[in-house]
Amino acid sequence: MIDIIQKRTKKLFSLVSSQQISFDDNLYETLPTTGGIYRVFEKDSTWKESLYIGQTGNLRSTIYKTLLIGDSTYHTLRDNLNLESKFPNEKKAFEKYLRDNARVQYLEIADKDQRTLVEYFVISVLDPEYND
Repeated sequence: MIDIIQKRTKKLFSLVSSQQISFDDNLYETLPTTGGIYRVFEKDSTWKESLYIGQTGNLRSTIYKTLLIGDSTYHTLRDNLNLESKFPNEKKAFEKYLRDNARVQYLEIADKDQRTLVEYFVISVLDPEYND
């Protein structure tokens, strides 16, 4: 059991110490198309403060297309921010918020089961503000 916790803790530290990527014009090229977990946070926050933790089979598609550009009708972070009336049905306002105020970090994890387990562990430790 201790071995499992140590391995997941190592993944957590790998995630929060990874490159902080801006939601800028280079984002698309920066992100891989592989699976992994990702952390969205405000640029001046500490490593413990997160807006959202997620996992996906394609980091580029989820972070750029679904979250930033809003090509999908649903993303938990986008919907939760809308529910709080910060960006009521304003797709461009949400994109501007991410570009101006947020950063993203990711950790590639190919195996879906491992991604899910690591995601749950990271969520339980960091307790992000907008995860359901």
